[in-house]
Amino acid sequence: MESLMKYSFGIAPKKLDLYKKYLSINDRRYLDWALDTIINWDQKEMPEDVIHIHGDKDPHISH
Repeated sequence: MESLMKYSFGIAPKKLDLYKKYLSINDRRYLDWALDTIINWDQKEMPEDVIHIHGDKDPHISH
């Protein structure tokens, strides 16, 4: 976690505390659940006020 702190400029201290809390959890079941949830997120409808930015190498998805 400490190595990530050098990239934390512009992030509110309250959010940093939450990041520290959740990124420090080492429970295998929690980590498996969290990664599966992120990777397999099935968003049915895209909120209108969300901007999705892709990197240079990401495939373009048109809606």
